[in-house]
Amino acid sequence: MAVARSLLWLRRPSACAAAAAVAAAAIGGYAAFSFSAQPLEGNRLDRWSLKWESGQTRWHLPHVHPSLAKYESLLLANEQHGDESKTSSVFFPLCGASRDLGYMALRGHHVVGAEGVGKAIDQLFQGFGEETAIARHLPGLKLRKAATDGPAGNVISLEVVEGDFLELSASRAAALGLPRFDAAFDRGSLVAIQPKDRPMYAAVLDGLMAPGGRILLVTVEHDPFPNGTLGPPFSLLPEDVRTLFPNYEVRQLQRVDNSEDFKARGLSELFEVTYLLTKPAVAYTKANAAPTRAERDAALIKDALAKGRIGVSLGGDGPIRAVGPPQVAGAQVRS
Repeated sequence: MAVARSLLWLRRPSACAAAAAVAAAAIGGYAAFSFSAQPLEGNRLDRWSLKWESGQTRWHLPHVHPSLAKYESLLLANEQHGDESKTSSVFFPLCGASRDLGYMALRGHHVVGAEGVGKAIDQLFQGFGEETAIARHLPGLKLRKAATDGPAGNVISLEVVEGDFLELSASRAAALGLPRFDAAFDRGSLVAIQPKDRPMYAAVLDGLMAPGGRILLVTVEHDPFPNGTLGPPFSLLPEDVRTLFPNYEVRQLQRVDNSEDFKARGLSELFEVTYLLTKPAVAYTKANAAPTRAERDAALIKDALAKGRIGVSLGGDGPIRAVGPPQVAGAQVRS
């Protein structure tokens, strides 16, 4: 029975079904929590807990998300390595009970999610396999794990960190035994949080990614909702993405127009946009940063002075200047 249940997670939508699923996800999913949006007060997880308790979770699809199915190889960099069997560590922030986690786990990847609502994790594990004992825990965070039988009779597992994602720093993730992730899939997570929390969210996600890691990010763009609220989901523009992830290469993969489906609900437009974000292979530090022109000039002058190739001219009341070969003669020397 465990094998039969796990095989359901391997379903991909067909090409036609994928297009329909995107629209259905937008109509049923985004609308499910958009038009009833209320100002968020108190604990940022309380509102989502209430939605799970009341069953208002229509944003979940019964199969793998079309964008993940379409761009899986791109996310895992298989188009570069040409190796479909490559195993990656894949992270799902604010994962809920998404089938995407089980789909990737059954394909042999190390899958970890993060979710603040325990009931959502319960539902995820009930559809995947049997939950094991809590692996590790820290104040406010605990690592939960479930396992199932794979198609070949092997044991397949997935892990979810229960707690506030914004509290999952790189050091706390390491204390829970988590790796730096090769890939992450964010569908509707960044656009679900309050805009004021976006910089912290991006910083936390960046801290969990390995150098060269890739993020498949699915966002929405829309005008305000009829009741005057901006979300969730909150509109996220391309310039917002680049501001939040300044060191990443940002590539827009597709922009799907779902406006017609929402005009009857008072919106003039709604687009679902998919991006691929790639983290630099070498993290930026002062030590490996390219020197500025001023730093290059200073180094050149210092070397030339040490070797006696140039002198300095006081120049009367003017600035002190180096005199010598053309490449350093124009560089100002500061005392």
